[in-house]
Amino acid sequence: MEQYKTAGCILVSAYNSDLGDELERNSGYFSRPFDYKKMKENTPFIVQFHSESDHLVPVEVGREVARLLSPTEYIETKNDGHFQAKKYDMFTDAILKHGKFES
Repeated sequence: MEQYKTAGCILVSAYNSDLGDELERNSGYFSRPFDYKKMKENTPFIVQFHSESDHLVPVEVGREVARLLSPTEYIETKNDGHFQAKKYDMFTDAILKHGKFES
């Protein structure tokens, strides 16, 4: 989203640091601060999902990402963990709500 315009963005369990994990740190994804201003300029909508029970990405981190990307639609659930089930209708619903589709 920083470099390219998108039709929109759905974020699930978003995070903005290596969370103290060596593999994440070595990935290089977090070697510089994200350009949130540019991200917001490049996408017409952002919908972010996070669960209070996420065991990999603390909910406070998700809330911080939502704050930095504000205004965004932030949806916080109670018991979805790291969203590892096969299907979540709420993701599809968000795409259909915001997407512009040609028939």
